[in-house]
Amino acid sequence: VYELASGGFVRKVSVEVVEGTDTPEVQVSAVALETDEHRERFVLRGAAGVPFTFSEGEDGKITVLLHGEVFLPEGGFPQSDLFSEISVSQGPEGAEIAFSPSDRSKIWGYDLFNSGEDAILQFSKRPKRSQTLGKPLEHLTVMLDPGHGGNDSGALGVLQLDGPTEAEL
Repeated sequence: VYELASGGFVRKVSVEVVEGTDTPEVQVSAVALETDEHRERFVLRGAAGVPFTFSEGEDGKITVLLHGEVFLPEGGFPQSDLFSEISVSQGPEGAEIAFSPSDRSKIWGYDLFNSGEDAILQFSKRPKRSQTLGKPLEHLTVMLDPGHGGNDSGALGVLQLDGPTEAEL
């Protein structure tokens, strides 16, 4: 786990450490929207490997900062079911994309990952209860932690060993 300057943490498997101070120059050739019943994905063509940060405002607005000289296409972002407005601005640190949700409760998570030459901004939709009789959680994955005992304290409530142990909870 890496500790971020902002005070948060990120898993090592989720990042690639790049040494040096060079900022990338990236021309995104197009932005496409892929959607299904579980998620919306904005595909940024040609933007793989661009450093980024997420922030979320009290109003639920999700902002993605693509660090470096990142140039987005003129047409902006396609119309989305999850967001009432998507605005793009260029600042000194890079391209900032602000997503204003039409309904905050419909978004259950977000991520940015690479696929080939593209960067994928993925927003997960709130799961829907299954209509199959007797199977309300059909198509959902439920993870259960069986607990711990003895010398194994289990998971900690806060990273860096200063939170309550699972056994204490």
